[in-house]
Amino acid sequence: MNHFEILNCNVNSTLEEIKENYKSLILKYHPDKNSEHQEMFLKINEAWNILKDEKERKLYESQLLSQQQTHMNIYKSVSLSDMEHKGESQMFTYPCRCGAEFCIEEQDTEGDSSDDNILIACDTCSLLLEITAR
Repeated sequence: MNHFEILNCNVNSTLEEIKENYKSLILKYHPDKNSEHQEMFLKINEAWNILKDEKERKLYESQLLSQQQTHMNIYKSVSLSDMEHKGESQMFTYPCRCGAEFCIEEQDTEGDSSDDNILIACDTCSLLLEITAR
């Protein structure tokens, strides 16, 4: 069970939704009310501590994505040549439908195999961009 499932939410949930679920679950499983649920209480706290922090949440979402073979939030599949190369910053970018950009550093596009695709997350929303075989 991942942190989102523990808090009865998903990767598209807002921080407010996650916080509301956390508060109700922490009350339900608090050891003072029922000592049999101490393990669940600790899991709820661990999940909240990760998901409430924006940087930790992004890192956690990346780890979840790398464990999955497919993902339903793929916005588009593009090749590296479809992306804008910003030479001065050594970055490739592609516009997201939310108005933000998908960004990947040039060094992160250089893999061992040219058959692998890369998934990158939008900095603002939960959509992913798939960069097809390079």
